[in-house]
Amino acid sequence: MPVRGGLTQTTFSPEVCSACAQRGRKCIHEHAFVTYHEFVANKGSEFESPDICIAFNSGASQASMHTWPPTFKLLVEQKIPTLFTSFNREEAEGEAALLRAAGATLHPDLGPAKNPRGSLKVGPAQMKLYGFYADSGWLAGGFK
Repeated sequence: MPVRGGLTQTTFSPEVCSACAQRGRKCIHEHAFVTYHEFVANKGSEFESPDICIAFNSGASQASMHTWPPTFKLLVEQKIPTLFTSFNREEAEGEAALLRAAGATLHPDLGPAKNPRGSLKVGPAQMKLYGFYADSGWLAGGFK
């Protein structure tokens, strides 16, 4: 968080075409400073299951691993189509193991594997003597 204790984000999302709008289609962006499972609990009966839940470079198998198990469980139990990406192979394999441990049956084409749509800009791995990372460079796992 910024030092002032707040964050202002302006998002310009794609507009829904008139034909889609007439069919009730909409594009929704929600931002919350809580974990996903807390967000769902806070919404209660107003929660609408998303078409897909994507976690980009979540750190679920490393720095923030203690916060993720309840979210993994919720995603699996509610059968929410989900995709996790990671910075590198080590993270991808770790997150895939955690997703499987939560009961997810991972799609074989969605990791752990290199992400063909990941960033082409690579950098040296942080806190390591060797290795590289790239934003969303790996698919950690996907399921529905």
